[in-house]
Amino acid sequence: MAENTRRKYLVAQKQITDIRNDLYMEIANKTINNAIEYIFNNLTCDLGVEEVASHCNLSKFHFSRLFKKSTGESIYSLIKRLKMEDSAIVLGTNTSNSITNIGLGYGYSSSNYSSAFTKHHGISPAKFRKLKKEKKFDLVSHVDGKEILYQNFEYYNKSVVIRDLEDIRVLYRRYIGDYDDLIHHWPKFIDEHSNLVHDHSQLIDVCYSDPNITDRHRCIYDICIKIDSDILLPPHITTDTRIIKGGKFASYSAKGSPSVISHDYKGVFNVWLPNSGYSLDNRIRFDSYKLLKPDDQYFEVDINLPIQ
Repeated sequence: MAENTRRKYLVAQKQITDIRNDLYMEIANKTINNAIEYIFNNLTCDLGVEEVASHCNLSKFHFSRLFKKSTGESIYSLIKRLKMEDSAIVLGTNTSNSITNIGLGYGYSSSNYSSAFTKHHGISPAKFRKLKKEKKFDLVSHVDGKEILYQNFEYYNKSVVIRDLEDIRVLYRRYIGDYDDLIHHWPKFIDEHSNLVHDHSQLIDVCYSDPNITDRHRCIYDICIKIDSDILLPPHITTDTRIIKGGKFASYSAKGSPSVISHDYKGVFNVWLPNSGYSLDNRIRFDSYKLLKPDDQYFEVDINLPIQ
């Protein structure tokens, strides 16, 4: 009798511990997602650790520990890295804006910006912009010592359509790592939310990082399912929801393996965008899947770039 009572007690204690751990992970994930979202929305501001921690309603000390444990990177390091990576995108795609103005826009004086950019990327902003104009170039290939050849502007332009898209509400999960790992994440994500997925579901990934610029192991991206605005999610759903803002987008149709689509993505950034007469704005860029076959490593997708 006593042994049965003891066993029941231990089982109950384990269940309580599991619930607490699941709840902690849910809160931690939502906090980190909230922090990253806030940083991306305020990259041109003078952001500090205390401000981001305050936004998440946590002390600087507790937030810093939680963030480093969850992402493997300090909050200070992430803010600095994202400023350098985002400004490199602007340098390469908005060629009418001066390097000084771009640096000022991210909170750096002219000399400080050049030093910080060179230290982070291994190349000065002036040389980076010059090489972007002269040839097909990206920072990742530059660092790896590789030369990647892209198609010409006309090749990409024939597959681009300018569209006005509406806001999209999505259920999402965030990852930090290689975009090529998407092929492994999709089946699990779809299986977890099978009650929300049907034949005509719109599957989306959101790309925060430019794979031309960001180390492939540090790219930030979300995988998403479009959901109706009035849908009531089951109580066990712990995945976050968000709105992808609509507006004017350049949509490029790509198909093939993840590596083929990744190469096209870089080509659209390196070749089409700088010569298109458009520039990126600060809305989110995302991919809409028309066909997804992870087992066959085959995808058909629209790459959507927010433009102005």
